[in-house]
Amino acid sequence: HYAYTARIIRTLSDPSKRMLGMFRLVKGRGARLIPVDKKAKGDLQVQPGQTGDAEDGELVEAELVRDHGRGLPMVRVRQRLGSLDDQRNISLIAIHHHGLPTVFPDQVEEQTAKLGSFNRDGREDLRKVPLITIDPRDARDHDDAVWAEMRYDGGCEVIVAVADVAAYVRPQTALDKEARFRGNSVYFPDRVVPMLPERISN
Repeated sequence: HYAYTARIIRTLSDPSKRMLGMFRLVKGRGARLIPVDKKAKGDLQVQPGQTGDAEDGELVEAELVRDHGRGLPMVRVRQRLGSLDDQRNISLIAIHHHGLPTVFPDQVEEQTAKLGSFNRDGREDLRKVPLITIDPRDARDHDDAVWAEMRYDGGCEVIVAVADVAAYVRPQTALDKEARFRGNSVYFPDRVVPMLPERISN
């Protein structure tokens, strides 16, 4: 027998009750929301007057208004997102389906805003080296660079520089815990769900 100790990292339920789904007009029954989440129990009823002017077949973001346990749960449309075939919406569906966190907790944002200047103590200053970024113009972040120079003996001296974002993340801080929770950044063709707030990750 082994003794284990557990601690809560984060509650996974979404208190905002927001969801993505296809907006459908059903003759004689008003508007319905068909969730993109395959784990959803079924369709939801869109509250009359709360359709957000969505059109039949559009992807929308909705919010649960009430669920009394009888009849279909009621939702209201918060935002029209357009065609399901749009690459941006395909990314949104994947993010929603896998439950990827897209918003940083207030404590993490506050801590990021208070970050001071970078401490150069104990580090070699390479700012005079003509490093060239290797990230393309449309990259989600620009944090890698290289420099190379031929040596007199025919060899080549190379420097590969990678931004040290970890220097800003101190152990057991809100930033550290959030990074551990996320584990990594997730890249899509049109966006990234970062492990750290944009001020650090970009």
